[in-house]
Amino acid sequence: MPRKQPKPGRRGRPPLPRSHGKRHQIGLRVTAALRKQLELKAAESERSMSQEAEIRLEQSFRDEQHIVRELGGERNVQLFRFFSQFVRYVEALHSGKSWLEDYEVFTAAQIVWQMAIHVMAHRPTDQLKVKAIALKEELQQLQSTKPRPPSEESPAAWATYARESQEWARQRDAFDEKLLGQLAVHSGLMEIDESAVRSALGIHDLQWRA
Repeated sequence: MPRKQPKPGRRGRPPLPRSHGKRHQIGLRVTAALRKQLELKAAESERSMSQEAEIRLEQSFRDEQHIVRELGGERNVQLFRFFSQFVRYVEALHSGKSWLEDYEVFTAAQIVWQMAIHVMAHRPTDQLKVKAIALKEELQQLQSTKPRPPSEESPAAWATYARESQEWARQRDAFDEKLLGQLAVHSGLMEIDESAVRSALGIHDLQWRA
């Protein structure tokens, strides 16, 4: 029986991966200044202008995706842009002073941000309100049991005071830990004085909408 001859392999360059497929031409018009920048950068990197433009376009998309990931998603990116617009508005009301360099502008920006967060926040459910009341009552009870220093100079009394203070501090630490785990209870219950916002901004006819 004759031996089967192996099939000859394909000649020429192996196919590129799908991610490195054929390039497609796009019509692109740029300003003279941008063309000059591309020419300079392409010469520095020893690439053609087309290669330089492609690389920079790819980098811009990667940078955008990186920012979205770092900020926790597209909705957060939009939210921070929204806050940035607030800052520019506040700075314009204060003769263009920077919020990072002027105390009054910083305070106004802080209040506006708090107002915006309050407006966007979900309203607390009845269950959260019950939890908040319970935490407040627990804190009041804990404060009422805080040991007081003894009025007498007895070593035994001071030893008892030290022991009770140590136990009370342990209970307070446990309460603080529980409180940190339930901060969401209070975020929805925060109240902001709108008149203070208007006063800080120097405006009185702005209508805030919930």
